[in-house]
Amino acid sequence: MKRTTFAEFKKRALESPEVKAEYERLAPAYELRKKLVALRKTLCCFMVKPPSGI
Repeated sequence: MKRTTFAEFKKRALESPEVKAEYERLAPAYELRKKLVALRKTLCCFMVKPPSGI
C-alpha cells in the first residue's frame, strides 16, 4: 500500500468546499507568520556578537 504524500492529501482535502474556505480564511495569518520568521532569521544574522578578543 502506497502512502499518501502531503501534496496529495492537501489536494484532496481542498476539494471540500468547507475545508477550502477555512484554508483561504486562514491564509493571511500564515503568510504573516512566514514573513515574521524570515525577518527574524535576517535580524539574527546582525545580532551575533563576535568572539571576545577580536
